[in-house]
Amino acid sequence: MPFRRGDWQFSKEREIDVYRDEVARRILLLGAGFFVAGEIVPRLSHGTVAHQMVGFEILSDPFFSSAALGIYLLYLAQRPPAAQALVVSLLGLGAEGGLYLLRGPGQAHPAWFLGGGMGLVALLGFGWLGRSQPESLRVMETALMCPWVLVMTAWMQTVTTAGHPQVYDLYGWAIDRAWGFEPSAWMSDLVMSRPWLDAIVQGVYNLLPTFVTLAAYLSVRHKGKCYTAPVATVCVVGLCGLLTYWIFPMVGPGPLFGEGFAAAMDAAGPLRLIDAPSTLLRNCMPSLHTAWIVTLYWIVRGVSQRVRVLGFVLVVITLMATLSVGGHYLVDLVVSIPMSAAIMGLTAKAYPGNGKARWMALGVGGGLTALALAALHTVPGFLAQSHGLVAAAEVVFVATGLWLEHRLFRASGDWPSSMLSR
Repeated sequence: MPFRRGDWQFSKEREIDVYRDEVARRILLLGAGFFVAGEIVPRLSHGTVAHQMVGFEILSDPFFSSAALGIYLLYLAQRPPAAQALVVSLLGLGAEGGLYLLRGPGQAHPAWFLGGGMGLVALLGFGWLGRSQPESLRVMETALMCPWVLVMTAWMQTVTTAGHPQVYDLYGWAIDRAWGFEPSAWMSDLVMSRPWLDAIVQGVYNLLPTFVTLAAYLSVRHKGKCYTAPVATVCVVGLCGLLTYWIFPMVGPGPLFGEGFAAAMDAAGPLRLIDAPSTLLRNCMPSLHTAWIVTLYWIVRGVSQRVRVLGFVLVVITLMATLSVGGHYLVDLVVSIPMSAAIMGLTAKAYPGNGKARWMALGVGGGLTALALAALHTVPGFLAQSHGLVAAAEVVFVATGLWLEHRLFRASGDWPSSMLSR
């Protein structure tokens, strides 16, 4: 039987899939080693750390709770016996109540933290289910990798404060004015003035780890319709972001000046590097939230038209949230698009027909990302005063990144014409 594009039973592709899975595991193990060295060892030697990631604090983080919620949803997707699912769900609700009582005052709305208890108990449910359905243990492994990617990335971001007492935020603010207004301030006013919209965008923003887990599940259930693996892609996105944070460190207008950041940024004086507290992460350029949600959408949009539409809506809402919370500038989102295309070219499954598209996405997308970072690092003042050039370049960067990925998508499977036309 001849090999068809999209037929993932082809032996070569199966070998590549296994290889990529092993690479993802090794990346996570390396992250675990850094985590132990940077967190646990200083505590044992009575040293100090600038952040809290070990112990109960992580269970109070909404992103971790979102990742744990994904574990619970994956457990339910295995269709366990009704009685077993009921027991796990009731125990999970009990764990949620216990975590709620243990959380300290001043936390955000409790709804943002739902999922931690459900996910922890769901791990026991996977073990219980594995006695009768051994294949479910493989799904549990996938579910566990997603929150660990989050933990590893969150911890490693704290390293960005080292060696960067000053940040480029005034330049990022000025560069965004290439469009004649400040996009992050405009989006913040649009969202914050509508409480219902603010609740939606904040919820979607915090649920990103759940989407990672669900995308991983869809890629397992529909291998022939996903041309790369979400977990490996998310790992690479995180590592690339951590590297680029060192080149152009910024913290975002919101963390610097609070809710009234627009007026404060305008009154900050001439363009220059400014001091920022060491407690603020330098995690602006590029936007990892943008890169993660965009790559997840690209990976799963071939599953069905329904997934495609829902994924597009989640992308739009996430982009709105990323700008509105004041943690990013528009240029952060722009640079993340060609970087995401390059990562898709790196992690895409290799098989006859898509080799040229993979290399072009990797080469051109990576080249544009490197060009942007080099220009931002070396001539930020020139860019801040070249509004026409910056606006045109941003359009080209986004359009090229989208075109590179669409070309790769077309070359990576036998898709319906309705999907190829968009």
